Amino acid sequence: GLEGAEMDPLTALRQSDVIDIHPKFDQLSRLGVPLDELNLAIVGFMQGNIAGVWTEGIRKYPIVVHLAEEKRENPDELRALPIPLPDGGSVPLSDVAHINKESQVTTI
Repeated sequence: GLEGAEMDPLTALRQSDVIDIHPKFDQLSRLGVPLDELNLAIVGFMQGNIAGVWTEGIRKYPIVVHLAEEKRENPDELRALPIPLPDGGSVPLSDVAHINKESQVTTI
């Protein structure tokens, strides 16, 4: 191994695009959508949900459904995603959250 190897903190910084999603708490409250339900929906869209399992012999593989990467990186696509309401139906994500794409300094 490399004993004592470390990265210079300045070279570990870089600029990259980041999607920020900030809840509109007043709208969530008015519509009766709990914050944890909004978070679960967003995580499902971005990270995916297990929809089933593929079995091949003794091996099992999860089947994960999520948005295509180009849609996950497009704020306009994200704004249109349906957020379920407690009594049925849905509203676009833009009704209950601010969605912005910004270039920010991130670390590796």
